[in-house]
Amino acid sequence: MTYALLSLLLAADPVAAPPARALEIAHATMPRTTWDGFRDQAAPALGAQLEKEATANGLALKRPGREVVVQLWDRALPYEEFTSFYAATLAKGLTETELGEVAAFHRSAAGRRFSALQRQLEAEAQGWIKERLPRLGALLSDRKADLVEPVQAPAPRR
Repeated sequence: MTYALLSLLLAADPVAAPPARALEIAHATMPRTTWDGFRDQAAPALGAQLEKEATANGLALKRPGREVVVQLWDRALPYEEFTSFYAATLAKGLTETELGEVAAFHRSAAGRRFSALQRQLEAEAQGWIKERLPRLGALLSDRKADLVEPVQAPAPRR
């Protein structure tokens, strides 16, 4: 069995690096600052959950939960690994010619302005959503009877 597994592993194609143009697009459309922003946005909630779980188990974190999450995020979800995944996905869906056209657009003045505007829009959209979240809470409260019901114990087995 071990020899069969080794044979399969040796016969398998190594993971090829994504094309350079696809990596260029990945870096242009998901710059490190945006990736770090995702982490920084998730860290407070995940850190609070980590602190809560530690306390519930009679433990105390040596550092604030947010700091722990940031450190672990960077180790578990490295930016370069993500952009390689992203680029490989782009390469599967676009031809080499299309990758070149998209990369050329992102190198152009209009492409750079578009990317900057896109990041600004993402930030503003998050604020727009956050402002309107109370609407969601009100709707959930108003529609509670339509959305939840008491939990019923399963019927006894015979």
